[in-house]
Amino acid sequence: MIKNIVFSNLLVSLSASFLYSISCLFFDLKILNELILIVFCSTFSFYNLISLKSVNNMIDIKREWILNNFNFIKMSTLLTAIISILLIIKLNLFTLLSPVIFLSLFYNYPIIELLNFKKNLRKIPFLKIFIIVFCWTYLTYLFPIFYNDLNFDVNVIIHLIIRSLFLFSIAINFDIRDKESDLIVTIPTFLGQKKSKILSCSLLLICELLALYLFIFHSLNFLCFLALYLTFEIGLILTYFINKNSKELYFSFYIESLSILMFILVYIATIIF
Repeated sequence: MIKNIVFSNLLVSLSASFLYSISCLFFDLKILNELILIVFCSTFSFYNLISLKSVNNMIDIKREWILNNFNFIKMSTLLTAIISILLIIKLNLFTLLSPVIFLSLFYNYPIIELLNFKKNLRKIPFLKIFIIVFCWTYLTYLFPIFYNDLNFDVNVIIHLIIRSLFLFSIAINFDIRDKESDLIVTIPTFLGQKKSKILSCSLLLICELLALYLFIFHSLNFLCFLALYLTFEIGLILTYFINKNSKELYFSFYIESLSILMFILVYIATIIF
């Protein structure tokens, strides 16, 4: 069951949807079903396109699952891509979402051609993690901010920094997982696993300090602060225990689920407060 949720990219799509919902909860924005569906379907189709394109480079357990469910993945990817496109057209959101749309396309498909050598953005050293963090931050945070025309005050900016650093920390952990299989230079291949874990933990600690600042000086109530703090602390623990023997599901289920955990805790905090 867990493998189905993880390897189908259902969990990562839910994580993106819940992060979007957290942004709405923090700023008391209405959570619109159509926008949530765009976030879910676009994430699902994007990650499954990656799976279909790079299936031969995956670990055995994931490659076997994808090959056994290849037709399902193709059909579900096509369906969710169509739903995303139709909703974006219906709501006239192409301009607003264009940064994510183009970066997602160029992430997978060649845009640079020099001397018959084609390269996509994913293969440029160190660039992969910044593209992923930007796309996730834009889709789950800036998208609802721009859609609702919120002003960029200190509160919004600090929440933006927290979201970016949180996603960057998670992305580093996934690069640690892919350290042996990555054919490009990433932070873990450059710094090594130990220093990368220290960097990941440091980013989460900065998130905690920024959340504390929002609680003391701005509009973040104690229960929401506690929800963020607990999520970051659990993230620290999970990062600390990463080692060379960590299994695929340790990353793809437990670490990936941090975003869902954050939503559950923040949602409870908003109900109680």
